[in-house]
Amino acid sequence: MEGRLRTLAKSHVIPDRHYKGLKRYILERLPHLKEIKPLDALLNMALSNLVVPFYRQHKYRDDCFREDYRLMQKAFGRNYKAILERSGLIEIVGDYSVSSSATYPYKVTTLFHELVAGYQASINLLDKCVQAPNYFPEVTNQYAAIASRERNSKLKCRTQFNLNRFVPLNVSLTSNVHRRYRDWSDELSRLHSEGTFITASSKQRAAKLARWLGALSAVLMRLARDRSTQRLGVVETYSESRSGRLYGHSLSLQNIPKEVRYALMTGYTDWDFEACHPAILANYMRLHHYALPTVESYVQMKAPMRRVLATEVGVDLGQIKKAITVLVYGASITNTRESALVNILGREGVQAFRTNPFLATMAAELREASVQVLRDHQSVSAKGSVVTNVLGKEYLVSDGVKSGSLVSHVLQGYEARMLEIIMQAMAGPDGITHDVRIIQHDGFTTEVPTHEGIARGLRAILEDPKLGFEMELSHQVIHYETDARPTFRNYAKSL
Repeated sequence: MEGRLRTLAKSHVIPDRHYKGLKRYILERLPHLKEIKPLDALLNMALSNLVVPFYRQHKYRDDCFREDYRLMQKAFGRNYKAILERSGLIEIVGDYSVSSSATYPYKVTTLFHELVAGYQASINLLDKCVQAPNYFPEVTNQYAAIASRERNSKLKCRTQFNLNRFVPLNVSLTSNVHRRYRDWSDELSRLHSEGTFITASSKQRAAKLARWLGALSAVLMRLARDRSTQRLGVVETYSESRSGRLYGHSLSLQNIPKEVRYALMTGYTDWDFEACHPAILANYMRLHHYALPTVESYVQMKAPMRRVLATEVGVDLGQIKKAITVLVYGASITNTRESALVNILGREGVQAFRTNPFLATMAAELREASVQVLRDHQSVSAKGSVVTNVLGKEYLVSDGVKSGSLVSHVLQGYEARMLEIIMQAMAGPDGITHDVRIIQHDGFTTEVPTHEGIARGLRAILEDPKLGFEMELSHQVIHYETDARPTFRNYAKSL
C-alpha cells in the first residue's frame, strides 16, 4: 500500500515537463488546491484514472475506479471524502457495500477532463510535440514491452513473447479530431447557456465529450518520436496480473475510449477471439464433460444473436454483452437490488431476460459449467484450498472470495495462454512479434491487415495438449469517419 502511495505522489503518469505545466495550469484556475497535501498524489490519482484502467475498475460501475480506503486515509487523512469533494477533481458517486464487498466508486470529474484538454489547447501541445518531441528509445530495451515482474507483486512474469514498445500513431488525423471534439464541446456549452437541450442526456453527452477530450489530450502529452523511423507515437508497456492477463500501464491505448483509439490508429486492424470466454467455457465442457448447445449456438452467431436478444429484452448491445459475460462467471438471474444483472439491465430488463427462453437456457448452462470448471481446477495445497489455472497461477480460496473471481481466474488463464500461442506463431526469426502493436486481453491490434502466423496460431491452440480449443479470430480494419458526428452510444440521438 505504501508503495502505491509513493507511486501516486512521485511517479508522474505523463512526462515530467508536461506534468509540471499541467499542475501550474490547474493551480492558476483552482488556487484552493494548494491547501491539499499531498497534491501530487491527488493529481496523479486523477491522471491515472482519466481513462479508467480495467485492473482498477469498480466492481459494479464501469465508469468508476476503486481505491483502498486505508490508502485514501493514509494519503489525505480520515476526512478524505471531504477533501476530494472540495478539490473538484475526483468525486464519490455512490456508497460502499459490505455484503457485496464493493468499495466506494470514485470518478474523475468532468472539470478535470476539461482542465487537461484546456492545458493541451493552451500550449498548442500537438505542434510542440511534432517540432521537439521526446525521443525513443532512451536507454531501455525497445522490445521489452512486458514488465519482468507481475503487477502488484514481486513474482516473476511468465509471459513468453516480445513486443515493440513503440506504437506509431496517426498524428495528422488526431489534430483534426481534437479540434472537432473541442468544437462539439463548445457547441454543447453554447446550447446549455442559451437554455437549449438542458436535459440529463445532453449533460451526459457533454461529460462524454469531456472524457474523450481529456483522454486524447493525455495521450498527446505522451507523444515521442522513434529515432530510427522518425515516426510519432507513444510508448506502451504491460504488466502481467496474477491470472496471467496483460494490462496496459495507466494511460494506455489498451483502455482509452474506442472512439479516441480509432482516431489515433485508423488503418490498423483489430483482432479478437469470437465471444472469448463463452467459447472457452463451451470448448472446455465439450472436451471434458458434455456439450453446451445453447452457448455454442451463441458463440457461432454472436453478432446477429446479440442484436436479436437486445431487441427482445429491450436493452442495447453493450448491456446484453455485459449481461452474458457476468453469467459466464456464475451470476444468477435474480431481481434483487445487489444482483449483478440488475446493475446492468435494471429490474425490468432482468425480468425480460428471465422470461426469454434462449437466455434462460443459456444462463442455466453457463451456471452449471462455471461450477464444474471450478471443481476441476480446485485442489488442496500447503497454503490451503487453491484454484490453479492452465498457466499454473494459483488463487487462494479464502473467506469472502466470490466464485466469479475464481472462474475469471481460470478463464483468463486460458485466454492468456491462447494469446501467447498466437503471438509466438506471429513472431519473426528474431523471436519478436513486430506486427502486433497493442495487446487487447482477448485480442490484439496489428499494423498489417493479414498475417500468416494467425492461422498457424489457431492450429497450435487446437493441438495444444492443455487446450485443444477450436477458436475463431475475427478482424476489422479501423476506419475513423472524419466527417461523422459523434454517435454517443446508449442515447437516442446526437447533436
